[in-house]
Amino acid sequence: MYKILLVSVLCLSSVALPTDESSKVTQTQNATLSEIKSHKSMGDQNKTDDVSSIMTLEHLLAHLHSFQADFVQKISSKADQEAEEVSGVISIQKPGKFRWEVKQPYEQLLIADGTALWQYDVDLEQVVVHSIDESMGVTPVQLLSGHMTNLYENFSIESHETENNGVKIEIFHLLPKDDSQFQYVDLSFAHNDLLSLTLLDSLDQKTEVFFKNAKTNMMIDAQQFIFKLPDGVELVDSREAVDTDNTSSDNSVETSNPAP
Repeated sequence: MYKILLVSVLCLSSVALPTDESSKVTQTQNATLSEIKSHKSMGDQNKTDDVSSIMTLEHLLAHLHSFQADFVQKISSKADQEAEEVSGVISIQKPGKFRWEVKQPYEQLLIADGTALWQYDVDLEQVVVHSIDESMGVTPVQLLSGHMTNLYENFSIESHETENNGVKIEIFHLLPKDDSQFQYVDLSFAHNDLLSLTLLDSLDQKTEVFFKNAKTNMMIDAQQFIFKLPDGVELVDSREAVDTDNTSSDNSVETSNPAP
């Protein structure tokens, strides 16, 4: 639960590219995990200063409206010899909506509808709903889904460029200024398309997420961001107060067999 919650943070922006450039980006997105990971070091020479990096990243995020991609996520820690790996599909729609669906090696679903975060563990037959503000704090999901507009107030940011298969890759290194659930986040872009995300949390647990088959600024079915409560599952509402007349709550969850 904790692992998936921390890394459901993804979104990106893109601009139209000529056919040959789009082909290059597709090649980069489908590169092996080790090839992309090799460009994660912040020791490269082509670093830009904090102000320039913030302006560039703000520009990338400002032009983002939606994002959908296949992902592979790897989680490791100093204590673990072998990384945990899961795969699935991520969808994000501004403002404030995302869907994180793990398909292998188990099933898990996270849906943020703009006000609440719904977490469904299929094996446990349990749904937990959180207030987004309470459960997330300052996290990458806020800056990527449109909840955060001033990067300078929340992060120190560096960036540097590298190259893979002739495609320029820009890596942004974000350090939270205040207390946070994570120590840093690295975001890698090529032609405004997000290639990967690396996060080190407060417990020294490292999460790496790699994307392929990404589509940006496309129409996403609104039903993707409405949680439908399955039959026979336990519902745990961790929000401090629930107004039964709250229209946001009414619009964000559907039951298979609604009460008469």
